[in-house]
Amino acid sequence: MTNCKAFAWLLLPLLALANLFHLPWTVWLTLEQLQTGWGYSTNMEMGVLYPWLTELLLLPVILLALILLIFAAVKKQRGGILGVDLAFLLLLLAQYGVTNLFIHT
Repeated sequence: MTNCKAFAWLLLPLLALANLFHLPWTVWLTLEQLQTGWGYSTNMEMGVLYPWLTELLLLPVILLALILLIFAAVKKQRGGILGVDLAFLLLLLAQYGVTNLFIHT
């Protein structure tokens, strides 16, 4: 097993947990947008600091995933586990985008 694949296996549960930790905020803000209609900002008031704190605390996981993908690209490694890590990373970034979109809309 190469170093990149070992690192990818170690990063997989971190990315899965990061998605799970951020999921409640994404669901909450999505349901709130669906209830109030599009174009209104959130009713969380100062509570928006909690999703932002979660995003800040999960930032090292994103940085580790980006480092992994850079190393894998340099070493020209491909594999299923790297694809799964990339999918989890893209899902987490999509959650960041949706959450911040609904906070600022």
